[in-house]
Amino acid sequence: MSVLSQPDTASPSAFKQLSPSDLWIFLIRFFTGYPMIHYQAWKHARTGWDYMWQKTNWTVHDQMVNLGASSPGPMAVLLIFFLLTSSFGIVIGFLTRINSILLLVCLGVVLIAPVELSTTLTSQTLLLYLGLCLTLIVAGGGFFSLDTLLTSRRRKRKDRAAPSRFA
Repeated sequence: MSVLSQPDTASPSAFKQLSPSDLWIFLIRFFTGYPMIHYQAWKHARTGWDYMWQKTNWTVHDQMVNLGASSPGPMAVLLIFFLLTSSFGIVIGFLTRINSILLLVCLGVVLIAPVELSTTLTSQTLLLYLGLCLTLIVAGGGFFSLDTLLTSRRRKRKDRAAPSRFA
């Protein structure tokens, strides 16, 4: 049986077969999360760590103060924390829709506020990221995700525990 053929519905253990769209969803997940981690979130996570523990200056905190945020320190830390964790969750495909919503909200704050994380993160780039997040909210994690692995394991365990009607 070909990998790209239709699933065998007569078999109760047939969960889902690979389709070409699963590869595209994986690529969208990777090219949404990895650049956000590598170019934006990780750099600010390190400087945010220094800000929290060594009381150094941090541009994101200074921008939150200039915007008039009520709690600029915790808001800046939470913004970068959610950027980092939701991007990592998107890359591995764990709770993809929830992490896409979190990343969408964080990037919306960066776009509307405006908080400048770097010179390369322009409004056009932010809109591209927002579109990719919306795509992942609609499509989910796809076949190559931790969500699919956990769901298939749960279904297999459930099928083994279910009593047979013919026994």
